[in-house]
Amino acid sequence: MEYDIIGDVHGCHGHLVGLLTSLGYWPDNGVWKHEERTAVFVGDLIDRGPSQWDVIQTVKDMVEAGSAEIVMGNHEFNALAFATVKSENPRTFAREHRPGNIKQHEAFLSQLSPGQQEEALKWFMTMPLWLDLGSFRVVHAYWGDESVSFLENWLGGDRFTKREQILQASVPGSAEYKHVELVLKGPEAHLPSRNYGFKSITDKDSNVREQVRINWWALFESTIEHVLDPMITDKKGKYKRYRGIPVHPEDAKHRYGSPVPVFFGHHWRVGEPVYGRDFADNAFCVDFSAVKDGQLAAYRFNPSQHSKCDPSKVTFYPPRKPEKNKCRISIRAIMESFGSLRIRI
Repeated sequence: MEYDIIGDVHGCHGHLVGLLTSLGYWPDNGVWKHEERTAVFVGDLIDRGPSQWDVIQTVKDMVEAGSAEIVMGNHEFNALAFATVKSENPRTFAREHRPGNIKQHEAFLSQLSPGQQEEALKWFMTMPLWLDLGSFRVVHAYWGDESVSFLENWLGGDRFTKREQILQASVPGSAEYKHVELVLKGPEAHLPSRNYGFKSITDKDSNVREQVRINWWALFESTIEHVLDPMITDKKGKYKRYRGIPVHPEDAKHRYGSPVPVFFGHHWRVGEPVYGRDFADNAFCVDFSAVKDGQLAAYRFNPSQHSKCDPSKVTFYPPRKPEKNKCRISIRAIMESFGSLRIRI
C-alpha cells in the first residue's frame, strides 16, 4: 500500500477536491477513493476556511470507507474542549468561551448547525492522536517518544474515550495537559529562562511572545538560528543577529532521532520546502498554509522505495508555477570581470 499524507485543510474544500483529483482519487458513490493508495490526514480539518462542513463530510466519509486515515489536530481537540462542560459548574467549559477562543472557532460555530456540530464532535472523539504504521508515523505537530508513551499509558490507547480525559488534558500544569500540548502543538522555547540574548520576540501579528516554537525536526543543528522558528515568530528578524548561540539542553531534548520517518502538520510552512527549515531526512512538515493564501500539500509515500524524505515527492494544490528563467549576474562576478580588463593606449 502507498500513501498520500495530506496537510492541514482548515475548511478549504476546493483545495481538498483539487488536490485529491490531482493525486488520482475520484468520487465513488460520493466517497473519494484510489485503487492503490490511502490518504492520511494530519488533522486540523476545521476553523478559518469557508467550507467547514463540506471538508468534514468528505474526510469523514473517506475514513469510514477505509480510503483514508486521520490523526487529531489541535483544532479538533479545541472544539471538543470548547464543548465540554465542567462538572462543578455547568456554565463553564474545558476551553473557556472568551472572545479570543470564540473568534478562533467562529467559522466552525457559524457554518455548522447544532446538529452538525454534534455529529462532528462525536467523530472527533474517535480520532487517534498519532498513527504508527510501521514504515512511517503521522502526528499533528510533534512526535516525542516520552509523550506518546505517557499518553498511551494514560488513555489506554491512542485516543480519548471519556469527557473526563478532555477535562484533565485542559488543566494547565498537569502532566496530561503538557503531553497533549506537545503532541498537538509542538515544543516551544521559554525565552526568559534561556540564555539566548533576548527575553521575548514580536510575532507576525505584532504580539510579544516569550514562547517561541522549536523546529524540533531540525535539532541535528546545534545553534538557535536553525532551530527557533522564524516562520511563525521573528517578524523583524530580531534574533537572526544572535547566530552561533548553542541550543539550550531543555530545547535540544526534543530532537527526533528515530530512523522511522514521521510526517506532521501544524507549523505553517510557506514557499518551496527547504531542508532543515521544513524537513529533515526523517521528518517532513506537510502544512503549507492552505488557508492563508498558501497551498494544500500531500507527500506521496511509498514504503518500499523510501530512503529519506524528498521534497520532490510533494504534490501541491493549487499547483506551483515554475519560476521563469532569469538572468542572474552577481556583483562579485561583475567586479572580477572589470578587474581582469586591461586598458591599452
